[in-house]
Amino acid sequence: MNVRGIAAALVGVGGLLVIGGAWYTGTQVESTLNARIEEANAQLASNWAGGNLVLELTDLQRNLFSSEAIFTAHLYGDDQQTLSFSWVSQIEHGPIPLSRLARLQLRPVLARMASQLEPNDLVDRFFPGHEGAPLTSDVVMYYGGGLAGHASIAPTHLESDTMRLSFSGLRMDIATDASAEKLRLKARTDNVQIATLAAQPATLNLSGIRYETDLTTHVSGLHLGKSRLELDLLEVLLPDDARVQVTQMVQTDELYEEHGMIAGNTRYDQGPLTYNGEELGSLSTRWSYSNLDPEALNSLGDLYLSAFTGAPLDPADAIQRVELAFATLLAGNPRLSLDSLELRTANGRSELSLSADLSLPPSGELPSVEHAVEVLSRASAKLQLSRSMLRDISLMQGLVEPELDRQELANQADMFAALVGEMAVALGLAVAEGEDSLVSDLQYVDGKLQLNGKELDPAALTALFALAMPQDAQSHEFSEDPLDGMTEEEIELLLGDWQN
Repeated sequence: MNVRGIAAALVGVGGLLVIGGAWYTGTQVESTLNARIEEANAQLASNWAGGNLVLELTDLQRNLFSSEAIFTAHLYGDDQQTLSFSWVSQIEHGPIPLSRLARLQLRPVLARMASQLEPNDLVDRFFPGHEGAPLTSDVVMYYGGGLAGHASIAPTHLESDTMRLSFSGLRMDIATDASAEKLRLKARTDNVQIATLAAQPATLNLSGIRYETDLTTHVSGLHLGKSRLELDLLEVLLPDDARVQVTQMVQTDELYEEHGMIAGNTRYDQGPLTYNGEELGSLSTRWSYSNLDPEALNSLGDLYLSAFTGAPLDPADAIQRVELAFATLLAGNPRLSLDSLELRTANGRSELSLSADLSLPPSGELPSVEHAVEVLSRASAKLQLSRSMLRDISLMQGLVEPELDRQELANQADMFAALVGEMAVALGLAVAEGEDSLVSDLQYVDGKLQLNGKELDPAALTALFALAMPQDAQSHEFSEDPLDGMTEEEIELLLGDWQN
């Protein structure tokens, strides 16, 4: 056989393989789609009250190299009225769909699906005057059952008698495995604007929104992994033409398993906050948590989701489940910590840190609200307060009341910063450190309380709070005498511990 004959034979065999592969993958597409829909409906039924949202494969027209599928989502209201919307998917059969072959993407796949939302009254209401499909997606289905692709939501502009909404559209990239236990998602939208059209109009602008996450489902059902949310600009235009802006907001979250328990951290950073172009300050926070029981967290999450979606709950049963979940959490000796809350102004920087180690009391039962301190085995708080920052904050009054005399305002700001520092030091609440800083360190361990290294009776702290807030929380009536309502013992503790 000559070379030309061998080549022709190979082409013929290759053609048969492609045709056979396309026919085989075409038969697999329907079963894969049905399995996916069954899984989705099962998840919706367990996480959505009464199974109000149901997905359906309405029609499937299968050909040799491609198929067309129509999907419908039905949303049932409490009054049994149904809202439905459908989308059409053009499916190219694998192992190498022609569109992927044209781009030299030669990895064998089950199918490629290009989908678009079909217009109806509901869709037209949210995307008035839009030409083309307002929602499209392009997804690849792999032989192992995984999915990868992207989806887009079209821009829209909605307006009523009282409000206007402008949305620049959204792009999402998504990938998941066959069991949906692993999920990677990226989403981005350029701008969202919400404006009120009342006599006193206001506008909210959100620009440069980006979100990404990489999650894996834990055996408890919790989703562990990392997430990141970014917002370039948040702007509020107030009725008096005042403009408030916050820039460069970034929040990152991480949840992970550690020694069979759940731990994690959250970080938030924010750029300058400005008022009519005047920079006020910025902030950063760091949170961490550890020794959280995964089953208890999942139970509380299920209860919250049931309440949020309107699922019927027996109050007594719900209370019992909440108490059991909290008791389980406390039995794991969780630790919660605000590692840092940092505030910065033009001339000062202040920082607060808090931490608490919790445990279940020896009785094995949750204490009453009045004795909630029994769950606290260890706690600490440290505050470093800048007098210059206090002065900057006091001066901000001039931004909202520009008619105030600048020199008088500056004098008041100096007096305010000095007065706070003098009172804090005189009462023993803080220690002066350098010319600018006030430092306060509070430690609580096994019922013993120390403030700035000095041991206190915990009742003295209660007495101080009573002095700061003498009014009855229920009646909201203010007392003319700040010591009114305090016992002689509380007054003696207060004066003895904070003035000696």
